Amino acid sequence: MSSNKSRGMRIAGFRVTIDPLLPVVIILIGWLLSVRYFPAYTIGYVHEVNYILGGIASLMLTFSILFHELGHAIAAVRARLRIDRIHLLLFGGMAELKHRPVTGFQELIIALCGPLASFLLAGIAYGILFFLPLTNSLISLVLQFVAHINVLLGLFNLIPIFPLDGGRAIRAFLWQMLGRYYQASQVTLYVSYVLIGAMFLIGFADMLLIKSGYQLIILLLAAYLSYTVYNGRKELIHKPEFIDLLYRVENQHNLPETINQIVNSDETYLRRTILPVVHQDGTLVSVVNGGNLHNYSVSENKSPTALLPHEIEHLIMEPQLGFYIDLSESDSFATRIEYNSDFVPVLQKGQFLGLCDAYEMRFWLNEKEFYSVNKPYDPTDCIPESYRA
Repeated sequence: MSSNKSRGMRIAGFRVTIDPLLPVVIILIGWLLSVRYFPAYTIGYVHEVNYILGGIASLMLTFSILFHELGHAIAAVRARLRIDRIHLLLFGGMAELKHRPVTGFQELIIALCGPLASFLLAGIAYGILFFLPLTNSLISLVLQFVAHINVLLGLFNLIPIFPLDGGRAIRAFLWQMLGRYYQASQVTLYVSYVLIGAMFLIGFADMLLIKSGYQLIILLLAAYLSYTVYNGRKELIHKPEFIDLLYRVENQHNLPETINQIVNSDETYLRRTILPVVHQDGTLVSVVNGGNLHNYSVSENKSPTALLPHEIEHLIMEPQLGFYIDLSESDSFATRIEYNSDFVPVLQKGQFLGLCDAYEMRFWLNEKEFYSVNKPYDPTDCIPESYRA
């Protein structure tokens, strides 16, 4: 389980957060542009103009990165996937999904919409330059910068090396073709290694034989991409076991104690969990929506753990599709299902096993990586001693 922080600002309906040092980087880039880029184009203007242009261009670069990530985010929402936040890093950004794409096609569209957004912004800048009489004006210098930087941003992200958008597109295409996410991820990792190795070879060959003058840029780019692959490889090699996705409930037959266990772990989990009401024989008989329980406790000015059993009886509901995952009932983890909370009970033939991240469990069940209906789990076998109540 992971907590859901609410900090950040809202832009276009999405929560946006920034690295604390990003303003420093914006100032630094603005200064570099004002002393290295714009002076060649502002001959005849006072020197201070370069600092104004540099500051505006630096802010437009940050906006371009945000616009790129908005392309990913809007595509994800169109695919009915929720966005946790857009986070602007020191040199880049990321649109963080709350849950994984469920098909390769979904991931492909989401991956490509970032570069497409960059090309769209470049096209808008080129269009303004073409249709408006801005020749040799200071505004035209900024628009040219925006157009050029967005073309470069789009092309750079299309490099087929993970975790760049091009690498994610390769993984998505292979996933769609092979029908197996993990195999596609493994192939994508090998492709990334091969391409980076080729870039290093080209860079050294250029340094020793061709001497075009671009060898340092090629080698630095290869080194940077090596770093990105190193940081992103965990996602590509991640393949959990069933137990990794199961959250054990210590006293599953006692709802107040279940509430207490979750609240003691982190109270924010409660409102995101479907709480199980389990019979003495281990079957799930009903559920309580943790969000409703949280709201009721607030209205009563009580802690959720202080509510008595008879006070929450009116919140008890019959379990329906979307309230649980049953390993032996494929409809309960079909991709069309919208879960009522992030965390739901996990069952096997109606027997309660624990709680799980609904979307993560569904993803791996549909990948058929660790469960088969022909070989049901024995809970005493799949749960280590240290996890037993």
